[in-house]
Amino acid sequence: MKFTSDGTKLVTGARKDHRLLVWDIRYYRRPLNILSRAVDTNQRVYFDISPCAKYLVTGGTDGLIRVISIHPSRPVIATGSGQLHLKDPLEDPEEPTIELSSSTLDEIEGDGPEHRDMKYSRQAENCL
Repeated sequence: MKFTSDGTKLVTGARKDHRLLVWDIRYYRRPLNILSRAVDTNQRVYFDISPCAKYLVTGGTDGLIRVISIHPSRPVIATGSGQLHLKDPLEDPEEPTIELSSSTLDEIEGDGPEHRDMKYSRQAENCL
């Protein structure tokens, strides 16, 4: 049993078991990966993890030394979300000005004469 140097994965193995189980200790309900090696006897077969925590080196009863990547290689799902950013009319004076009539202003509560010339941005940015 060994932990990776970053402390997020645990690799376990047993005598007379060809499997090496890679566990993500944050999600311990099932192994992150199951690796295979040749183990036909009850003798100890050691393994070690590279300092970068990407590779596992193990021997086998077949006389081979295996270097296995333990970096997760499952499909990646990319998601994103966006936000609407409106430009400040004071920062960009070239934006168009919307003129509101006095009848429109009467429909809006609490607006005084200082709101007659309103600027807004017609461009929206979508950021991921």
